[in-house]
Amino acid sequence: MDRFICSVNEVIEGQPCTQSYEFINQSKALQMTLRRNVTYIVGGGLIKDDRFLMIQEAKKSCRGLWYLPIGRLEINESLENGAQREVLEESGIQFKPQSLVSIEWSSINWMRFIFAGQQVGGKLKTEDEQDRESLQANYFLAEQALHHLPIRSKDAFTIMSNTRKWYDNVKLKKQAYLLPVNCPHTTIAVRILLVAHSRRSDNLYILAGLNPTIHLPISLLGKGDEVSTVIENAVKSADYHGSFDIKGVLSVEHSSGKSGIHDGIWLTLFATTTESSTDTSNWITINNNQGLKQKIMKLIHDISLVPLYTGYR
Repeated sequence: MDRFICSVNEVIEGQPCTQSYEFINQSKALQMTLRRNVTYIVGGGLIKDDRFLMIQEAKKSCRGLWYLPIGRLEINESLENGAQREVLEESGIQFKPQSLVSIEWSSINWMRFIFAGQQVGGKLKTEDEQDRESLQANYFLAEQALHHLPIRSKDAFTIMSNTRKWYDNVKLKKQAYLLPVNCPHTTIAVRILLVAHSRRSDNLYILAGLNPTIHLPISLLGKGDEVSTVIENAVKSADYHGSFDIKGVLSVEHSSGKSGIHDGIWLTLFATTTESSTDTSNWITINNNQGLKQKIMKLIHDISLVPLYTGYR
């Protein structure tokens, strides 16, 4: 039980979960290799004086259109370093990531990671400095971009909205910070911290897998799986078949190691349920651990987590 409680604390703090998952059968899991069967998109959402950093595309397919500094993660690159490189190459701005703003997982082999952060150097690329990465860069109000700029894709405004919400929540001191942690994986997996709180009794329960040891429920992405399947299989692995609401992402585990070996990503999600059927042995009560209970209650009521957009639920 102590090992389980430790792992819960680790993921709440955004740290790698050190509990062993060697018991998982990985024979049917997809082994991820960047640019062969998986693509990770990275970029930065920078705001200065209420204006968003944007770049004018140089690629033939979208030349002259405006977008955010976003692109593909390169082989042997961490998510943070990839975002920094994209921002620098496309805008000329040196960027220090502070936190993820959002994670999108719209298909089994495509994820997008947007970072908020600060400018720590560099200068805006001018038209005279245009190259194959971009024609120029500048800061614009969202309204200016919407009404006066030719935009490469309308999802730029969704990213702007998510970025704005993150900064606003930071000012209100209710936003969780989240940066990826260096932890190598060969697969894509979802680990879930699913909690149930009884208002009547004030009891707090955590869903757990029991075999071979108590652990947070987890599911690996397999061939033919949908994103929703992976999430559902995680809770079903702990014998739970009810409804739940995903509140956000607690941890992102990834490594910039050798391509083909460390190209997987494990996400830990935080979810809640109001269903009262917590009388099975898979629901672990933590009422005796007031420190952990307070952390979880704060996540439920006071803190905004980095969202995961999947089209699921």
